[in-house]
Amino acid sequence: MLRLSEAQDIAGKILELLKPACENIRIAGSVRRGASQVNDIEIVALPRLERPATLFGTADPVSALDARLRVACSESPLTVGGKSGQRYKRLHWGQAANIDLFIVRPPATWGAILAIRTGPADFVRVCVTARQFGGAMPPGMCQHDGQLLRDGKPLDTPTEESWFTALGLPQWEPGERTPERLQKYLARRPAPFLRKGSP
Repeated sequence: MLRLSEAQDIAGKILELLKPACENIRIAGSVRRGASQVNDIEIVALPRLERPATLFGTADPVSALDARLRVACSESPLTVGGKSGQRYKRLHWGQAANIDLFIVRPPATWGAILAIRTGPADFVRVCVTARQFGGAMPPGMCQHDGQLLRDGKPLDTPTEESWFTALGLPQWEPGERTPERLQKYLARRPAPFLRKGSP
């Protein structure tokens, strides 16, 4: 367990180490929400893509993040341990902190992943639950593979604001996102219209 100031300091150092390999990178989770005590540090990264040169021209784009992680681990207390996939990596800052690195890769979108990984979990659960079951997700929409879909077609949510707007929700500050506040908002909102063919 870390104090918020300690977690912010470590998270800031990791961002500086990984930023050269990213189009965008942000602190998420309880640190972004300003919790006084932090278990794990969560970071969301959108990798920069590079086209390596070959004898036959250029190859398919590859993420610059893996190479940058190797450099970062050689220059700091950062290590990769446990899961190390294309969308999620478990990192450690020496013995001081565990870090969850969430990597935005298509079809996932930055806005959806940042909103979901900022949390908290109970708030997000209401966001992605259909309205007919007491949640906020509009009819015909769902969250799948890190992207928001309407009638099976992906919605463009490049920002966190666009993700909340697509759901018809205000974008509260991270520290103000609670399931209680969301449920009160939903209770005051008029019932959604019925789509053609709905009973």
